[in-house]
Amino acid sequence: MQGYRIDRPLKPPSTRGMRRLGFVAALCCAAASACGRHASPYVARIREARGVLISVAAWGPDSARLDHAVAAALDSAAAAETALASLGARPGSQGVSPGLARLVLRALALARASDGAFDPVAGRFRALTVDTARATVTLPRGVHVDLGELGRGYALDRALAALHGAADSAVISSGGQYLIHSDWSGARVVGIGDPNHTLAPQTRLLVPAGTWAVSTMSVAEAQDEVLDPRTGKPATRTRVVAAMAPDAADAGGWSAAFYVMGCDSALALAPRVHMSVVCVDDDVRWSSDLDGRVKRDTMREQ
Repeated sequence: MQGYRIDRPLKPPSTRGMRRLGFVAALCCAAASACGRHASPYVARIREARGVLISVAAWGPDSARLDHAVAAALDSAAAAETALASLGARPGSQGVSPGLARLVLRALALARASDGAFDPVAGRFRALTVDTARATVTLPRGVHVDLGELGRGYALDRALAALHGAADSAVISSGGQYLIHSDWSGARVVGIGDPNHTLAPQTRLLVPAGTWAVSTMSVAEAQDEVLDPRTGKPATRTRVVAAMAPDAADAGGWSAAFYVMGCDSALALAPRVHMSVVCVDDDVRWSSDLDGRVKRDTMREQ
């Protein structure tokens, strides 16, 4: 038995959304074709949550139970997006869920580790305080929290948690982020797109079995939306960054940080923070732990 459902009518994507969809299309097809070899029933659904498309495809032995779990996964992701949107909406101390308090603490740790290349409060991360015991976040006036790609990854992590016990394998995606959980042997092939040729991958990354997230940042989209929090100017040093980690929050946050800091600094820092990265500027380069897992296609003319 197979199932596919769009939970609600979708609005036509914006021009920027079309660029993002084109950029990650190769990754989506690669994941879908790999997972299509799985013998179990599967259910796939797409939902729009606060302007973000979230998709869940899952495989498991019981199709009815799987259908409920996929619905719960989308509910969890949408709830996380809503909670993230309300975070830091007013100055002072704000009560949040324990999980969200821990996530903000992770965001601050990432900001320090990246020397501010990732910053959830646009250059003022030291002004944000978190009390995980009381589950509160405190902001001075004029400071707004935006967890960006780390927050989007957190929503995918929450979706995967909702599939526990019902799904043997799953591919969960949102924008340029993918969270792949597989219990079958062999590597999945993830295509990393060329922003100048959005439907054709220029690099392929072999993702091992288990649970892995891949998050991409591309010059095709980042010129419009990603600023270097240290300067307030657009971050355009690199063409493409793809970060890989066991959870989507880390992959998302570090892909944003690596994009901002540029390939040389990203590749130097990645081993120290236990991250895997593929970075494209004038050439395709990657962290040493990915040796043998990255296949370079012929680079196209700029």
